Amino acid sequence: MRGKHQTKAERFGQKVGKVLAWVVIVSPVFLLAALLILNSKVDKLGEQVYQLQGQMVYLEERLESLERVEAMEEQPVEGVAREPNAPGSTITREDLYPPTEEELTILAKIVYREARGIEDKAHQAAVIWCILNRVDAGLGGDTITEVATYPNAFAWVPDTPVEQEFLMLAADVCERWNLEKAGQDDVGRVLPKGYLYFTGDGELNHFTTEWKGTETWDWSLKSPY
Repeated sequence: MRGKHQTKAERFGQKVGKVLAWVVIVSPVFLLAALLILNSKVDKLGEQVYQLQGQMVYLEERLESLERVEAMEEQPVEGVAREPNAPGSTITREDLYPPTEEELTILAKIVYREARGIEDKAHQAAVIWCILNRVDAGLGGDTITEVATYPNAFAWVPDTPVEQEFLMLAADVCERWNLEKAGQDDVGRVLPKGYLYFTGDGELNHFTTEWKGTETWDWSLKSPY
């Protein structure tokens, strides 16, 4: 029976039936959706934890690198000439160039643009060495920022993503660069000092000593990677 002729028991029975229908049909759907949302959040949390772990490793390595550079500054290396043919001199703080976090970020962004599709780490590191060679040569500026962001010199795009691996590579190369400045041999260079330019063919970068030079670097140095 329906309407006003229904008894209280019948109306109560209908309500119970609707509740049971919701529990049997609708509730599992909501439960499944809730589980899917929860799983999604768990996955995102796992990714964030993984990224944080990577950042911690990078920061620890960066701290160790800075500590080594500071040790260089405090302990001058005897017998390394600052000028060609000089009888001898001492390496001091002014001879070293500990990069800032901003400079490492700039280097990482340029590697992303210039060499992220190249699997060989030595080829990626060579992009950074090329920039540092220009800093030493005063070509385009005296600082990493000036040289790296010089108009039309490198693929500098400010809003480029910052990849963890390229940040770590930039810190590694800069540390080797400073060890070299402190007089250490065989620091793991992958590109000689005279190579200041490179062009790409879509697969690899080819480094030269002259602008549009035809003789390219042969990768004869041993790679530390």
